[in-house]
Amino acid sequence: LYSPFFLLAHLAAKVSGYPADGFSLPYQMAISWGSLLVAVLGLWWARRNLLRYFGETTVAAALLVLVLGTNYLNYSTTGAALTHNYLFTLYALLIDQSIRWHERPGYRRAVGIGLLVGLMALVRPSEIIAATIPLLWGMRSIGTKL
Repeated sequence: LYSPFFLLAHLAAKVSGYPADGFSLPYQMAISWGSLLVAVLGLWWARRNLLRYFGETTVAAALLVLVLGTNYLNYSTTGAALTHNYLFTLYALLIDQSIRWHERPGYRRAVGIGLLVGLMALVRPSEIIAATIPLLWGMRSIGTKL
């Protein structure tokens, strides 16, 4: 997931005279800014998901509490190279795709969900548990959706 940012940094390092070693300033900046971009995209998708069920004011308050009341702000700024931003964004995407699949099932969306869960498991193997989200989405009680 770092690859696009790493490649941009590699190009910038070669052009600007920095060592193209993967550790110089362009690489550090690219990973930091790229992770911040991913964090903002995750918040955008989370907002989009929440707006399906709640009003604008409630969603804004929830996202504000999420950013300021949890470690999210720390992970998206000073801990940008950690996988938390990427997993948050992938979860927001997975929830979006799960909702859409349950509204209108299709082969392409199912494959997309499988790819998302697979990517999440590659980022952190314990995230394979994310496969339960599309399976259990919309279940109101035991036995109603199974």
